[in-house]
Amino acid sequence: MNGSMNRLLPVALLIFGFGFSLCLSGCLTQKSEATPKVVAAHKPLSKYVVASRENVKLPADFQFPLGEDSPGPVVFSHESHYDYESPNCVSCHGKHFNLLESGKSPEGPINMDTMSDGKNCGACHNGDLAFDSQDPELCSSCHQGMEE
Repeated sequence: MNGSMNRLLPVALLIFGFGFSLCLSGCLTQKSEATPKVVAAHKPLSKYVVASRENVKLPADFQFPLGEDSPGPVVFSHESHYDYESPNCVSCHGKHFNLLESGKSPEGPINMDTMSDGKNCGACHNGDLAFDSQDPELCSSCHQGMEE
């Protein structure tokens, strides 16, 4: 009996871990409007965590490596993308950008082709949610040192 219990323990832990990761994944991918049941009794984070801009510590600006055909360097600023009223870091991190590897995307390379496919920056910069990354009049909005 003890031997069969020893064989079942790893399987039970694997099943538990898989179930926990599915639960966690579901909570992290929910939109900010959908509050997980565990948090439902609490007030929105913005009322507790974001008392003022001075209390939020955002990462420093990040300069992406210059691509072969790039017209100029691209510097990403969390300051210009962070919503202080309704913080939702997982709207980008996880699906479009790695949280722990700056400048990397699980969707593949970050370039104009992948953006036109709605990946990485192009998920929002599509002309609907934010300015269109494919608009040739707006290249200097991202590419520093360019003249319009």
